Amino acid sequence: MAPSDVNGELHRALRQLPVPRAPGTLLPRVMAAIAAQQAAARSWFAWPIAWRMASVAALALLAAGAVAFWPVLEALTTMAATSAPLAAVRGRVQGTAVMFDAALSAASVIWSTLVQPVAGYLLVWIGVMAAASAAFATAVGRIALGGASHS
Repeated sequence: MAPSDVNGELHRALRQLPVPRAPGTLLPRVMAAIAAQQAAARSWFAWPIAWRMASVAALALLAAGAVAFWPVLEALTTMAATSAPLAAVRGRVQGTAVMFDAALSAASVIWSTLVQPVAGYLLVWIGVMAAASAAFATAVGRIALGGASHS
């Protein structure tokens, strides 16, 4: 047999073979590896050393500035708190805080008397309904797609 005939027969035989399929676990593993690589790239330790040193220096400067200017800010706030317009605002804020506290107490009573006794049953019911919906969706998917794949 001539080499060109052998090549032709080999070519025909190879074309008749089914196309190889990737395993079903390949895509989830690739996606997990990509997600892990992206998460590592966002890490502070993945930054260049110069950027990390600059960020530490900026944080140290910010902390030093806060410590240095704290007495000035405290003096400004105590002076401003004694002025008349801010006293009126403080009164409104205190009134709002009292109303918020009353509303929070009412919500706590409603929660403990009405919602909390049935919350456990409600969560179990939601879980059962979610499982039933997932089973139904799986069944519909298999029927609509002609059954489970045979690979």
